[in-house]
Amino acid sequence: MMCVSSGRTARAVAVAGLAVAALLSGPVGAAARTSGPAGIVFPLHTSGASIVDAGDHPVRLSLVSWYGAESPDYVVGGLAYQPAGEIIGQIKALGFNGVRMPWSNQMWQRDPKVAARYLTANPQFAGERARTIFEQVVRDIAAAGLMVVLDNHNSDAEWCCSFTDGNTLWYNRAYPQPAWLADWTSVARAFRGLPQVIGADLRNEPRGLATWGGSRPADDWHAAAQRGGNAILAVDPRWLIFVEGTVGGIDLYGVPRLPVRLKLPGRVVYSMHDYGFDHFGLTDYDSFAAQVRSRWGSLAGKYPLWLGEFGTCNTGASCVADTSASSNGRWFSFITRFLRYHGVSWSYWPVNGTQSDGLPGQGRSYGAPESYGLLNTGWAAPELPALTQSLRPVQPACPAGPVATGTYYITNRSSGDVIAIPHGSAAEGTGLVQLPRDNSASQRWRVTALGCGLYSIISARDHQAADVRGQSVRPGGGIDQWDYRGIGSQQFVIAATAPGYATITNLNSMDLIQDPGASPVAGTPLDQWPGTGGTDQQWSFSG
Repeated sequence: MMCVSSGRTARAVAVAGLAVAALLSGPVGAAARTSGPAGIVFPLHTSGASIVDAGDHPVRLSLVSWYGAESPDYVVGGLAYQPAGEIIGQIKALGFNGVRMPWSNQMWQRDPKVAARYLTANPQFAGERARTIFEQVVRDIAAAGLMVVLDNHNSDAEWCCSFTDGNTLWYNRAYPQPAWLADWTSVARAFRGLPQVIGADLRNEPRGLATWGGSRPADDWHAAAQRGGNAILAVDPRWLIFVEGTVGGIDLYGVPRLPVRLKLPGRVVYSMHDYGFDHFGLTDYDSFAAQVRSRWGSLAGKYPLWLGEFGTCNTGASCVADTSASSNGRWFSFITRFLRYHGVSWSYWPVNGTQSDGLPGQGRSYGAPESYGLLNTGWAAPELPALTQSLRPVQPACPAGPVATGTYYITNRSSGDVIAIPHGSAAEGTGLVQLPRDNSASQRWRVTALGCGLYSIISARDHQAADVRGQSVRPGGGIDQWDYRGIGSQQFVIAATAPGYATITNLNSMDLIQDPGASPVAGTPLDQWPGTGGTDQQWSFSG
């Protein structure tokens, strides 16, 4: 969970018209159905920047966290209110394809009996120990056709997270590093052979002294993640290994310099957390994108990513959409836009309708309303339907775009010139320009419909994609070509305007490709700009 108390007072800050429901939507696989949701064939692995199934079909994780087993109650929340199967049914009905399940080393090692008052709606668990209940709930989730990611949330059984709770690293005095490795090995053995358990979130929000590399082995989270990942894969080589960033999960900036390398390839997924209180001065989407880019956003399209936690309040519509500069709703609209644009997998925090206990002074008590939860206090229905609807991962029906998939010359209405690669260059990063049509391959573009009016535009000559340089969201950002990665800067909304013409809007920036200043000069570099209605932003597509 995000740091601090139930008031979400904040962990220290370290450092057009698509509906929110559509922003989070996307395909999760197309292979023949086995035991996974939406036809996913297990096991999963990574390929480039994507999580894929056994048939190499892209899989987008759309999970929700169900906390409590990591707490002093030693059991997932809500079992005093609804049968476990009913809660799992709610998760499935809300459209999620999996569950993130936190646990603590204290729960796993001590395995105490769970108090009867936490189980009144689940008499089958009466008198059972914590691990037995945890394992059965995981198996019930799997039996419902949902995926599971197991999350080592903290060492001590308590409410996470602060910088003074004794759980800032992946170990502490009571549960040292060898115990952390041994517990993960034991957990992997307990669920080995259950294909719906897809992976291990190695540690929730490393913070405090935790570093990505560095000269102090005791604080080196990067090195520990490699040890932990390899220990798990030695037990079950099919699991994905989710590695969170430092500074409470928000900082993955060290990954390009020092990636996690395990003995088995195709297993590492980098995980980050993001909440409204992690940001400051959000005046618009550009300011949000700039902040996440410096922490983890620049990895989008380059590495497999999973937003392992994000969440907003459930107390009113402004939690989901708002124009106030400091509101959760404003941040929420930005983070969901980023997820959709860049195809990032995610897990919402949390499904819980009520709190689990914390330690004295942590401000948590069993049964109190969970102000970030998806379910109501009876765990029987959504607390804020606008929030749960916004998170539905199923793409709503939408009309096809105005251009059929095919190969075209793309001609500017103002200049009469076509989009071209100058000198036929095959180099990544070559800026695109307008030139008189000469029927060469460097002026022909494979335009592929991706659904809902969204397209990729890929050169017929060198098979590189039209791209906004540097994933810029600023007006005037240049248009270049780059190896296609399926990210927002390489995808465009094509919308009909005047008969025979259309605008080409970048999905990442929501700016339009244009002939700057309606220039008649051959060789003028193309850029992006907010819509003006001018002919310099209109294009025709001809074979």
